[in-house]
Amino acid sequence: MALSLKTIPNLIRQTSSRLKVACLISGGVDSCVAALLLKRLAFDVIGVHLNVWNDFDFKEGVCHETDRNDARFVCDKLGIEFKEVDFVQHYWNHVFIDFLKAYESGETPNPDMFCNRKIKFGVFLDYAVKNLNMDAIASGHYAGTSLGPFWEYRQQHITRNEHVELIRPKDKMRDQTFFLSQIEPSSLKKVLFPLQTLMKEEVRKIAIENGFERIAKRKPTTGKILNLSTFIKLHLLGICFIGKRNFQNFINEYIEPKPGKMIDIDTREIIREHNGLHQWTLGQRCTHHSKPVKYFIAHKCLKSNNIYVAAGEDHPSLYSNEFTAKNMHWLTEEPIELRQNELKCLFKFQQKEDLSECTVTKLDNNTLQFKTKKLQRCLTPGQIAVLYKGEKCLGGAKIISYKNEYVAKFL
Repeated sequence: MALSLKTIPNLIRQTSSRLKVACLISGGVDSCVAALLLKRLAFDVIGVHLNVWNDFDFKEGVCHETDRNDARFVCDKLGIEFKEVDFVQHYWNHVFIDFLKAYESGETPNPDMFCNRKIKFGVFLDYAVKNLNMDAIASGHYAGTSLGPFWEYRQQHITRNEHVELIRPKDKMRDQTFFLSQIEPSSLKKVLFPLQTLMKEEVRKIAIENGFERIAKRKPTTGKILNLSTFIKLHLLGICFIGKRNFQNFINEYIEPKPGKMIDIDTREIIREHNGLHQWTLGQRCTHHSKPVKYFIAHKCLKSNNIYVAAGEDHPSLYSNEFTAKNMHWLTEEPIELRQNELKCLFKFQQKEDLSECTVTKLDNNTLQFKTKKLQRCLTPGQIAVLYKGEKCLGGAKIISYKNEYVAKFL
């Protein structure tokens, strides 16, 4: 059954009719339904497709053209204006350069977080408000704010002068607040997340029932990264521009190879050579044709340029329950518990992982110490430890080091 305005509360309809919203349209089902809901709720909505990477840079597996065509199809079918906005130079200067610098320093960054902060909910939000005369932007992220998916609680916030909070969505399996943890708190006042109270299957159903079966059933075009472990794929969500190229080949186009040795952390035997710390991350599987043993990256030494590997995916050198992080980015005010003593909360540093209990204390104004209740596999410098309290996402800090007595003992 198609959506009916009869099911929409008068409060939302009356509010939405005055608001102009630029909805990010990727070409996928989530942004499609986000725009559909806004249109049905009488928002004055336009669709915007962002371009952050030059098409000519692709050699194979181009995903942009398919996405662009599907985004235009969605807007045409909804009867809303379609715009394509180019932020290639902004992405290069404010996301990709930092991405490369992090890899050169031995870290494993998450560029999608900073694309959200600097591009989608940064320069694009400013562009939409100032150049397109929009009141807000919207996206198909599975996330929410305390304003509600359609700003139904906006007036309460204005009256009470409350902070806008980033809230976990109904669909916890697809919760994307992790990737939104680094955006500016002020941006939350100008963002709608129409999928906040929907499950993925509900989204697909809405799309199909409203004539978007092609979009609902299309295969993802976010470039498949060949010959890379699942661990890396989870860390590097948001780099569609790679296409179907091997990640190591891609990164070598921008970072000079720097050969070193892979050494067994227990036996000190040289297992193989490598072409740079930037090609590997903690926990990634590495093999050699002459070795039947499955090795995993346990430690990267920037000083010696050597990588220490451990035999077996459950090796003790891969696990830790204590780490430090810096540059905490708060979406809300710093919790009073942390200022007075310690903060007990939940956290995760990988999108697909479950939330884990931790205790956070301040070492100084810029550095936090985390102690986790359960051992964590491969706490990775460069990744963001994202904090949660109940349904609220508090923000996140960059992991800079971890404590592992096994690694310290053998190095």
